[in-house]
Amino acid sequence: MTPILQDRTGLFLHLSVDVQNPAHLLRHHDLENYLTPLVQRLGAAHFIFVSATKRIGGGSQLTVGVAAPLGDHTAFAGWDHFTVQLAGQPTAAAAAAWKTDLRAALIGQQAMVLPPGPVDVQIAWRGGKSAERNWVEWWKPTGDAMGPVLGEPVGGNPFNPSDDHIVSLGLHLQSAPAGTTDVAVGLWWRPHPQEA
Repeated sequence: MTPILQDRTGLFLHLSVDVQNPAHLLRHHDLENYLTPLVQRLGAAHFIFVSATKRIGGGSQLTVGVAAPLGDHTAFAGWDHFTVQLAGQPTAAAAAAWKTDLRAALIGQQAMVLPPGPVDVQIAWRGGKSAERNWVEWWKPTGDAMGPVLGEPVGGNPFNPSDDHIVSLGLHLQSAPAGTTDVAVGLWWRPHPQEA
């Protein structure tokens, strides 16, 4: 265990990934695949906000600090948004049914597929106290269900969405009251703003 993280909670982690090759911004190099082993190694219980970005040049960088509430939700003005309450938690045994329900709820909302090109995604979960230990296990099934927003391969696996064009990803955890067994999921997405 990293001594600086020992007995610390309520932290954030941000990873900036230099993919070097412009083709890697939109193909492969999924941000969740970088974050999952890193946060599992450091200990998921330390973190309530984890984020990553892809860029070209400048080198890769990891930052850890104390998370603070956003406060001003106008930062998400102009983002498409969706929330749903799902029964149970997406443990290994329940992940298939959980992501099927999430995908169906997105389809039911008639979510619009993002256009080709770089996109930003924010995902928030509200679960019971035990969520702090296992919320990393929720990342993949949630992302796998986002095909109605991210795009899905024609005639292929609907749970293999085009998540490699996410260039900015934020993952948030909120604790729910003790005894809560369901998970509330919030999704925000938009095309990545073009830099001037």
